[in-house]
Amino acid sequence: SPTVVDDYYTLTLPFGSEHGWYDVASFQPNLSNDSDPDGDVIELFSSSVPDFAYTGPGETLSYGYSIIDSYGNVNYATVHITVTRAANSAPTFTPGTDITVDADRGFVVIGDWATSLSAGTAAEGQQTLTFEVTIDDPAEQALFTELPVIEPDGTLWFTTSGVVGTAHVKIRLHDDGGTLDGG
Repeated sequence: SPTVVDDYYTLTLPFGSEHGWYDVASFQPNLSNDSDPDGDVIELFSSSVPDFAYTGPGETLSYGYSIIDSYGNVNYATVHITVTRAANSAPTFTPGTDITVDADRGFVVIGDWATSLSAGTAAEGQQTLTFEVTIDDPAEQALFTELPVIEPDGTLWFTTSGVVGTAHVKIRLHDDGGTLDGG
């Protein structure tokens, strides 16, 4: 009689996916881990793995299959499919160069200072991106009457105060995808 071993797969759904119909046809029984102790030829006899299944994150699907050897002996195993969802990827951008301006310049606008803005994978493209711009040192904050702001399109703007100095600006890009599934 054939020796069969259960098969384990993971179906990773795109970020934000919920319950729905998903293609599971590629998760067929793996006969390479099944054998016959007598060396008989084995082949798939039956499988209940469907083409599509209604499922969602956190579920496990199980489907039976059987193999048969050349003498008609049959044995049974299970295909297990664990369903997960891709985590929210961190957003990315390319910062512009360091900026030097006259202290008394006043209002400054630099279009496209931040470029190549990305919310992550293609599935995350509809997320809203927001820049967080901070200057920790109060003396450096005094260089501005309006602290630097980076708009979602990458435009940088600020207003100088007339005080001469150097500001160390910290910039973080956030998306509204949250931390669901480890994101």
